[in-house]
Amino acid sequence: MKYIRTKDGRIIDTANLPPLVKEAKYDGEGIGEYHGIQIVAEADTIKDLCDCFVEVGLGNPMVVTWEYVLHDEDRRNFDVYGAISTAKGIIYVAKLNDEGELELL
Repeated sequence: MKYIRTKDGRIIDTANLPPLVKEAKYDGEGIGEYHGIQIVAEADTIKDLCDCFVEVGLGNPMVVTWEYVLHDEDRRNFDVYGAISTAKGIIYVAKLNDEGELELL
């Protein structure tokens, strides 16, 4: 596990947390807690924790799939963000860099 998704709509790189994060306590609903951080999911990649990907460029933003991002030959002309859906709307949590990898915002 390299990244965690929190209940409040954040993705956190666990490299920035003490190793005790692996001892998070999980309740019956699949939500864990570590030092007040409510964990809803864990993954080795940022893309696995995103709900959708948004392509922003000319015109209106467009929600796209990860496969579309990977195979879009024109993607370097647009900004692509990984997003999480929350009660307040979509929150951008990561941005695709020039090497085609998502980086946390």
